[in-house]
Amino acid sequence: MTGKVYNNPSVKVNGTDLSSWADKAVVESSLDSVDVTTFGAANKIITPGLGDAKITVEFFTDYVASGPNVTLRAMFVNSRGGTAGSVEIIPNVGVAVSASNPRLTMPAAFLMNFTDFDGAVDDASKFSAEFTNAGTAGITSGTV
Repeated sequence: MTGKVYNNPSVKVNGTDLSSWADKAVVESSLDSVDVTTFGAANKIITPGLGDAKITVEFFTDYVASGPNVTLRAMFVNSRGGTAGSVEIIPNVGVAVSASNPRLTMPAAFLMNFTDFDGAVDDASKFSAEFTNAGTAGITSGTV
């Protein structure tokens, strides 16, 4: 098995390409563990429960019109009002979308925490945005 080095992913938030400002993305899906153990069992019996999903992206700060701060500020305000957005990650935009390079999408996402600025002297100003699941689809993985 050979590992992959991804140095050309695509990150889109509500259709706006923020790839030029991102340097890390994590796409996670999880299932709750539900204990269904009955009397007399020697060990716990666990079954999968409801699913959840989140996407975390690290961005460099930039306040240009279609940059991360302006785009994410708008999504944060919309999330506060109950309006979900979308997040899409493609691991390698230099390669066709396929089973080995899927389009990972959270079609209904809220931005629950927003850091508008995080910087120190002589450091690159970066911040992390965590998009949480706002619908039943979770993360979809597509080849188109």
